[in-house]
Amino acid sequence: MATFIILTLSMMITNILLLWSIPLLIQFNTVTTVDVLVPISTIAPNASFYPNIVHPRPPQRLNLTTKRALHTNKYYINPLLGQGNNPMLVHPYILEMNPAAPYGVSISCTETVILGPKIDDTRVKYFINMILKNLEVSATEFTTQNFQVIDVDHPGLGLTLKMSQENSAASITVPIVRGMAYVTFEFDSATPHISTEHAIISINNQTSGQTTGKRFEIVLNNNQTWILYTLNGDITLDFRDNQLFGSQPITNVLRVAKKQPTPEANSVLDSHFSVYPTGCQLKADVTGSTGTYTFLWERKGDLTNTLLHYTFAHHRQILSPSSATSTTIQTRSSTKGPMIAYLGNTWILTEDSLSTMGFLAPRSPAAPYTEQIISQLKQDIATGVDLHVSDYYFSGKAFHKYALLCLLTDYYNLTTLREQCIQTIETAFDVLLTAKNANALRYDTTWFGLVSAAGLG
Repeated sequence: MATFIILTLSMMITNILLLWSIPLLIQFNTVTTVDVLVPISTIAPNASFYPNIVHPRPPQRLNLTTKRALHTNKYYINPLLGQGNNPMLVHPYILEMNPAAPYGVSISCTETVILGPKIDDTRVKYFINMILKNLEVSATEFTTQNFQVIDVDHPGLGLTLKMSQENSAASITVPIVRGMAYVTFEFDSATPHISTEHAIISINNQTSGQTTGKRFEIVLNNNQTWILYTLNGDITLDFRDNQLFGSQPITNVLRVAKKQPTPEANSVLDSHFSVYPTGCQLKADVTGSTGTYTFLWERKGDLTNTLLHYTFAHHRQILSPSSATSTTIQTRSSTKGPMIAYLGNTWILTEDSLSTMGFLAPRSPAAPYTEQIISQLKQDIATGVDLHVSDYYFSGKAFHKYALLCLLTDYYNLTTLREQCIQTIETAFDVLLTAKNANALRYDTTWFGLVSAAGLG
């Protein structure tokens, strides 16, 4: 029996960018190891097929050293669209760029949700995560909102943004990585300004005045305590008017984390604040039915120390204990359940039973219905399917349906009908791939990727 594979149009359009970045692994009775994240090509597609267009909604406040394709469905897109004030769900923290004074970053880690109406005793229709300005970090030099995204990592886990002020040397660079255990601020000739929408009860047990050190406990009236660390020597903070002000401009790295309920957990926070993540390199290797993800955390600070980073439940199910070890630090993510902090600079996660599913159902068609199935199959192919591509969603469904007919002709060894079916779908794909259809694909040189001409204006 001949073997062939047909990619449905719906799959192709939904994952059009992936087709340029992830090779397909097809195994024919051999065991092959492949890194599925190695690009097939980094060359732009043929402009005679896919004319270049400039997207009508370009990213704002983007200043990358080198141009690169951007994920358009990642949390880090929020700072690049509109005024850039929409929340970034970093997990466990939610970060927002303040549109009004103080012009900095607000941090929320509320662990409080509002539940919608009950469905039954165990379920509700929805929940709303409360976003509060538990802590705000800025600089006294900042009198306007002015920031740029200066780096993004390839997996889409991290970005780096830089806040600055015109006609001032002051700046704060903020590396943001999903799962980070602390929020990090790289001050450069900037005077710290720390505030909250709550009330500050004390800092290091002081209720006013100046305090100097490398570690500060900031007690709020919402039952939260935040710990502020410095990586490069003492700083002095003045507590007045429910705010904390630096005594002078500093060049230092400040890190903040919400205090844990147990001494043991806080001891871990105190031991690992000196190294922080700036991004991640991701590998995904497949050998037979075993797949391995490798998270290579990019780090700064004290590289002799081990990175403390939060995990989700699906990480913990397959995370190798030899690559990362659990701690007693726990919190709740904004939308994805409980998180536990692990220690490890490189995470190795292994799936040892990958699916062997194919394009057809796992069970063979029932033998007693063979004649009826073949009869209906001939009728369906004779009737045909509208494969004219104008709307990619519904056309994708039609391609999918016709591809399944081709697979069934192969299953029943209907050679002539199979060749007829394959020819029909190949002709239809040729129309799509050579951009002869309505709303044909264009190559977007703004975000980098193939998009439909519909709606571009």
